[in-house]
Amino acid sequence: MIRVFPLLRFGAALVVALLLLPLAAADRTFTTTPTLREEAQTFIKILEQVHYNRDAVKSSDFVQVIPDYMAELDPHHLYFLGSDKTAFTDKYGKSVYYNTAFLGNIDAAYAIFNTYQTRVEARVAWIFEQLKTDVDLTAKETYRADRTKS
Repeated sequence: MIRVFPLLRFGAALVVALLLLPLAAADRTFTTTPTLREEAQTFIKILEQVHYNRDAVKSSDFVQVIPDYMAELDPHHLYFLGSDKTAFTDKYGKSVYYNTAFLGNIDAAYAIFNTYQTRVEARVAWIFEQLKTDVDLTAKETYRADRTKS
């Protein structure tokens, strides 16, 4: 038996979150604070010195952080484009280790998140505009629910 009530509660929470997203993010600009700078540097040192497999953590592996972060934010490939991945990797990929380990700078993560947030807000606005239009239920259209191969 499918329990509908938890799904409705989740759906209501999602709608409230989507409605409040533009209000919460409008006045906030993320930057690397001094405390966060120290935490990022310490985290990299811990990975390099205390990781159970020290040989597995190399500075060349940090290039993969950018695509991995983008995949975590957008696992269904709804918001980021292939050109975004290329642009962010070209801009930040080679310097992400140096920026994080020595400078403690994680502004690349904020730039990627800001792009993601802008695209989410645009998509939500588009969805609300589409909800205002009439729906034609006689059209023969399909939607591919699994977008992992798109």
